[in-house]
Amino acid sequence: MDLLSGRSLGTIRTVRGRNKDGDTVLLRFLSLGHIRQAVPHTLVELTDERVVLWVPHGTPTRRFAGPPLFEVDDLASYDWSLREGVWRNDALRITRFGDAHSLLLFWRAGVFTGWYVNLQDPLRRTPLGWDTRDHALDVTVEPDGTWSWKDEDHLAAAVARGRFSEQEARAIRAEGERVIAARPWPTGWEDWRPDSGWTRPEL
Repeated sequence: MDLLSGRSLGTIRTVRGRNKDGDTVLLRFLSLGHIRQAVPHTLVELTDERVVLWVPHGTPTRRFAGPPLFEVDDLASYDWSLREGVWRNDALRITRFGDAHSLLLFWRAGVFTGWYVNLQDPLRRTPLGWDTRDHALDVTVEPDGTWSWKDEDHLAAAVARGRFSEQEARAIRAEGERVIAARPWPTGWEDWRPDSGWTRPEL
């Protein structure tokens, strides 16, 4: 699949009516045909153009048991099993369909702590929610708008081990550069708060 390809709006319209605000949906991060992380979210908004998801601190997750793939040379005996995990902060995830990134807003103890650009495959719809693949490189943005690259060494190591090609790595970085140039923050969601009736999403 093309690294930056996405689903058509026609497909998105077809699935739009299947969920409603407040439903639990599952976001899975895949790699090499395996689930690397599974995180339940609460659906906040679903339109033809984007999906907005909420995941609070303490949400149970499943995460790969083995070390990060960019650290592994030989995957022949790699442990692909999943272990229990816990989401560590309050996060609102805004993703436009077809984009190769999500924009996250983070809070800690009710205090807004900044934005996070998670570079990833465009979302693919599943019966449970959406799938994507993480691209190793990310961008962190402080509340004052100061930004910095995160995990550049992770992407370089992933390329060295053949997890991404040089061409894919250039496309990943170019996507981050486009987001930085566009500066889609503040988003208008910084003062948003979840519905008091929502319970923590469960797997």
